[in-house]
Amino acid sequence: MGKRNVSLNVRPDQATTVEMESWDMDRHEKGSIVWDTTTGHNKFWDGTEWQSLLTEDEIQDSVKEDIQGYYAVISKAYSGDAAVRAENPVVELIEDTWTRLEIEILAEADETPDAQKAIGIFNSGANRFSMAGLDDGSNIVMRTLVRLRPDVDEGSASIRLNFTTNPTTQAGGLSNFVIESQLFNMTQGADVDYQDESVITAFVGNTLSGVDIANAGSFTVEINSTVDTDLEVLAFTLYINK
Repeated sequence: MGKRNVSLNVRPDQATTVEMESWDMDRHEKGSIVWDTTTGHNKFWDGTEWQSLLTEDEIQDSVKEDIQGYYAVISKAYSGDAAVRAENPVVELIEDTWTRLEIEILAEADETPDAQKAIGIFNSGANRFSMAGLDDGSNIVMRTLVRLRPDVDEGSASIRLNFTTNPTTQAGGLSNFVIESQLFNMTQGADVDYQDESVITAFVGNTLSGVDIANAGSFTVEINSTVDTDLEVLAFTLYINK
């Protein structure tokens, strides 16, 4: 049976999938919308076929999957097993020396946007986050949780993100830059645990963006203390908005 002609002026607002497929839409404009009673979706005519319009929940899911996300790394300090917790390293920081944070991984959660999830943006061996898969205009928020135990009183600590730019920017002469934030003051005595989180926001421009690991910038997290102190790294979480 051949397809029958349909006038946009009389075409019903709803129809079954079979009925919609029987319509001759060759002479009609794009954008016509009909409720498909079979699938329970609004559909629009794109000039070639009927396409489903996303529901509000589907749009929110799409935003989560394609635009927003996070990558979390939890250290062994959060294990339910005391023996495993004891394995989380405590290292000595030398005063006034920037030191890269290294995390002993208990668990990871990769909830990054789809374009990044396929890449794998965290290098656990180098403790480095890549900006691969992010576009110009994206932004990130890096949350870092640490515990310090200073040898003397009246110290302070700072956290910074040490960025390595993408190859295109390096060719122009800029290889690195940092974004620094004060973590806390240690003024309640020596041999006392100080624990807090650092939250640093950064804009991803054309100095960092790239489609893959080889062509994108990256960063490590570093810490500095004005006094000698023990350091325990507890958790990393990188929040992403494309």
